[in-house]
Amino acid sequence: MISIFGSLSLSLGLGMATICVFLLSIFLKNNKYRFFIAGIRAAIVVSVLSILATFLLLNELLVSNFDVNYVAHYTSLETPLLFKITALWAGQSGSLLFWLFILSIYCLIVVFQYRNSFTNLLPWVIIVVVIVQAFFLILVNFVENPFAPTIADFQVTNGNGLNPLLQNLTMAIHPPMLYLGYVGFTIPFAFAIAALIVKDTGSVWIRSIRRWTLIAWLFQSAGVILGGWWAYQELGW
Repeated sequence: MISIFGSLSLSLGLGMATICVFLLSIFLKNNKYRFFIAGIRAAIVVSVLSILATFLLLNELLVSNFDVNYVAHYTSLETPLLFKITALWAGQSGSLLFWLFILSIYCLIVVFQYRNSFTNLLPWVIIVVVIVQAFFLILVNFVENPFAPTIADFQVTNGNGLNPLLQNLTMAIHPPMLYLGYVGFTIPFAFAIAALIVKDTGSVWIRSIRRWTLIAWLFQSAGVILGGWWAYQELGW
């Protein structure tokens, strides 16, 4: 039942992303503030639904619900709790959802941090970020659904377990650090695209996203270092 709610959250998120872009496009055309407010609220709903779906998948991993194909492939009854959590980003569909999860958190931060500033840029910033979210929502809905059921002619009582190479403390930290960095650069990208569209040649928005860029760069650098450490420990590189 929880897996059904997870799939439903992702489907609703994709629908709300479409509505968000539509409402903000109407605002940009007619300059009616109520469409801006509705578009912002739709963006919040998209992010909340994506975050909810991530926690639902994490719950399935923790309770070892092997009726979910992703859970059966990347966890087992013997998998330690820590590595059941890290299984969230061990496979492709989980990684895509985790990427969307981080992007949704960043989207919420942008909405609440800049809701009273950059009035000419913010609608375009939100549109760009939501379009990126919609791209990942399309992937997790139609290409790699992390809530897809296990297809088997028998009852699955145990899973494959996590790859032993990934059962390392460094690998529990390395991917999230990289994702925080990679995904973090979506926000400066969105501001840059918005500035190009509205032809804002000023430096105010550049200074405002300097912190975003530095933090994203810091996370990405830490992720690369941790990845190198893991490779040295596990692979002897």
